[in-house]
Amino acid sequence: MRKIPQLPQICVPIVARNTGTLLDELRFAAAASADMLEWRADYFCGSLDEHKRAADLFLRVANGCPAIFTYRSEAEAKHPCWLDTSLQQELYTHIITQTNFAYVDCEISRPAPFWRSVQENTKQQEKILIGSYHDFDNTPDDAFLDAQIQTTKAAGANIAKLAVMAQKELDVFRLLGRAAAAHSCLALPVIAVSMGDVGRISRIIGFLFGAPLTFAAGIQATAPGQLPANELRQQITELHANICKTITHAAQKAK
Repeated sequence: MRKIPQLPQICVPIVARNTGTLLDELRFAAAASADMLEWRADYFCGSLDEHKRAADLFLRVANGCPAIFTYRSEAEAKHPCWLDTSLQQELYTHIITQTNFAYVDCEISRPAPFWRSVQENTKQQEKILIGSYHDFDNTPDDAFLDAQIQTTKAAGANIAKLAVMAQKELDVFRLLGRAAAAHSCLALPVIAVSMGDVGRISRIIGFLFGAPLTFAAGIQATAPGQLPANELRQQITELHANICKTITHAAQKAK
């Protein structure tokens, strides 16, 4: 019998700029029954100590919901960041060694000492490291995507994330195809996100190509093409149910 694909976790990013809106966004995500949360700390305004206190508040309010810590560089965030690079690295070290964030997202393009510090600390603390790459303009060619995935694997990440802009439908399925190949050949899960209206379907069907999670919009979207969490869950659940029926029916006919 063909294996039934596992449902993905639905993750809602939190992009608050202060503690007041942080609480609002966390309550919104809870009401949407998010499976996971992501704190996009690059949006938060404040000193290093204020970021640390906000991390503690985030985890208290999240109340055990698995959470990803992310601090995008300005190059990939596409907006100004409050902390400079050295303070960002210090914040990563604090988050990994002193808090209960289970997942950490770090761009694979970070300077080598920055990445090495994050990778070694996550490994020592037995946390899950997501090595990410973003292109808000295009979908690179297959050779580049493959190289990016291989680099992420070699750098010691547990999961790769590729979020790239789709200009046409072929871009979507090229990206998902490379993700499936990596999952099969490299045993590396890939969160493949095809951004924009054309790529929206990747957020629904990505789990069929090995993605362990997918991102949904919270109070505000953090990337083009994100769907509201409840709508995304409904579409994925319906698709998964139909696939289960098809596989079960085929197995019964084969008997």
